[in-house]
Amino acid sequence: MTTPTPAAAHRSATSRRLAVVALLAAVFSANTLSTWNLWGDAIIDCGRELDVPLQLSQGKILYRDVRYWYGPLAPTLNSWLYAACGAHTQTLTSAGLIVAALMTGLIYRTARLLADRLTATACAAAFLCTCAFAHLTRLNAFNFVLPYAFPTTYGILLATASVYFLLRHMLRGRSLDFAASAAGLAAASLTKIEPLFACVAAHALFVLLRLIARQPWRPVHLVGYAAALLTPVVTFGRFYAMCGDALWHDNLFLPGNLSANVFSLRHSGLDNPYGSLANVALSAAALIIACGMAALAQRWYARTVDARVQARGVFLVQVVAASPGVAVAAWLGTETVFAGAPLLLLAGAGVMSASWLRNGRSDTRLAAELVLTAFAGAAIARMLLQCQAGHYGFYLLPPALVALAVLGGRAIAPAGNSDRRGGRCAAAGVGSVAPALWLATLCIAHLVQSRATDAAVFGGQPRWAVGPRGRLPVQEIQAGAVDAAAAYLAQHARGARVVVLPEGAGLTFVAGASNPLGVHTFLPLDFSGQYSEAAMIQRLATANPEYAVITARNVSEYGAEGFGVDYARGIAEWLMGKYDIVGEFTTETYAVHVLRRR
Repeated sequence: MTTPTPAAAHRSATSRRLAVVALLAAVFSANTLSTWNLWGDAIIDCGRELDVPLQLSQGKILYRDVRYWYGPLAPTLNSWLYAACGAHTQTLTSAGLIVAALMTGLIYRTARLLADRLTATACAAAFLCTCAFAHLTRLNAFNFVLPYAFPTTYGILLATASVYFLLRHMLRGRSLDFAASAAGLAAASLTKIEPLFACVAAHALFVLLRLIARQPWRPVHLVGYAAALLTPVVTFGRFYAMCGDALWHDNLFLPGNLSANVFSLRHSGLDNPYGSLANVALSAAALIIACGMAALAQRWYARTVDARVQARGVFLVQVVAASPGVAVAAWLGTETVFAGAPLLLLAGAGVMSASWLRNGRSDTRLAAELVLTAFAGAAIARMLLQCQAGHYGFYLLPPALVALAVLGGRAIAPAGNSDRRGGRCAAAGVGSVAPALWLATLCIAHLVQSRATDAAVFGGQPRWAVGPRGRLPVQEIQAGAVDAAAAYLAQHARGARVVVLPEGAGLTFVAGASNPLGVHTFLPLDFSGQYSEAAMIQRLATANPEYAVITARNVSEYGAEGFGVDYARGIAEWLMGKYDIVGEFTTETYAVHVLRRR
């Protein structure tokens, strides 16, 4: 067999890289086109994310004048985008598409550090189809383009970047990589607690491994961690100087938010632990069967087939062997297929830890895999028994996609059996086929489910709430009410002060109206501290909005029957005493009432 020249090998590698870029670009484009203008929601969450940057761009102070639950980085950055590009839904959806593209690249590069090109490509494609663009719940705000909270996507992007550079530092020893990692950690501290927690877990394990291995510390480590610690201290200290205790009690650590037990239990799977544990077992079994059968087949094939023809058949052998496990994964469906991820990551971490200790604590690649696994496990901790790509999983699951694929490849073809250059697996195809096939199957399953959800939520003819600041999709059950109310407000209340209760700030944003309160939701958990019901009535009286809009927002997930029914009765009575109904937009399934000040 002729050995390729260096020039030919370089051309071949370049061709493979271009093929990966073309494939991922095609997947990205197809997902973008198939979901075009269906991102977000006119009533729930997205209006807050659109309006808060607008208020900041008008000179208001976050946490003091504008109530907000998360860190300041995302709304501040988005306010700069508004200043540069204008306050419009397309400004932030464009930013969301850029974040999705950057995250795709990071997923690929992170996987490529520890796995072959096939695995890395499958991870990136799976991220696009299962997380970035998937529509798996009625509310289409769990995506990277127009998420329910931009701190989620900005946060996981920064946390993943931090861990990527941390892994590069572990594998290659470059100080610049650690400096970049520390910068990502510092920036993630200003987004949302879940990405920060995952990033801190990865760095904590990195520190622990260095201590156990008695590796020397460099100045860049001390300076980097000092800067990462000082960033949130200085930033939130500045806000505390302006807001006082309200920064914690009425914004970041809202008491009602911490006590939303029913909501939290449901999305962690702890409300039905036995059913959740059964799903965990089935999900874990699917991947174990796929990788286990592929590993056995690969070993049998290596022993019984002539080495000269092994490379020709290894892919086919692993595909056939992994098919039963992959079939089980497809049968489980999108809500269950990832349920076993926490268990698998925990088991994998245990096995790798024992192996690292047994190997003399000097295996840097194994240490890097441990750090990646810690990052992935900490990210999905919030979904302990109900891990899935839907709901919070759209931004918490991506690291687990990479970690599971790397673990699967290690189980099939242990790292010691493959040639590694700079920490990168060079033995393409040895351990990648089963994880890649599993991920490809999940891509198809999530794409099919997403299109089915689109049809169920938006119907055959999607409708939008449209105004001078853009458009937001309207669910079919809201059609004829929400879109009509938005059109009315765009015509009669453009530039006016409008408040929407209990939720629906997206209407005021697209209509070109202004929110005079700096408050975007009036849900049961929102009334506390300086935002008690009595205080909110006083705020309404002071702001004196020209219009008030009441939507039929379902609040049962918070344990309440309805706004003005079993909570916020005082506010409802105050509105009825000060405002007259000037627009009723009702259908059999939804209602929006527009009130005007007398």
